[in-house]
Amino acid sequence: SQNLSAWESAYHLRRLRTMTAVWNNKNSPLYHSAALGKSIKLGIEFWIKEKRYSKNWWWNAIFVPMTLGHIFIMGEDLFQDTNLVRP
Repeated sequence: SQNLSAWESAYHLRRLRTMTAVWNNKNSPLYHSAALGKSIKLGIEFWIKEKRYSKNWWWNAIFVPMTLGHIFIMGEDLFQDTNLVRP
C-alpha cells in the first residue's frame, strides 16, 4: 500500500491485537483457546517473515512497536517457547 495515512498492513496487526485480547480475556469463551493461540502465533510469524514497512515513519516507529508490545504483553504465555519475549 502506498497510502501514507491508511496503511493496509496495519489492519493485520490490529486484528492480531484484538485476537490476543480475546484469547487473554478470562470472560471470553476463547480464553486460552489452543486454536486461537495457534492463529495468533502464525500471524506474528507471518508479520516477522514478511517484514512489512510503510513509507510513513509513524507506522514503523510508533504503531508497529506499540501494537507488537500489546500483543506480546497480553499473549506472553503464547510466546514462552520463542525468543520473542523474555522468560
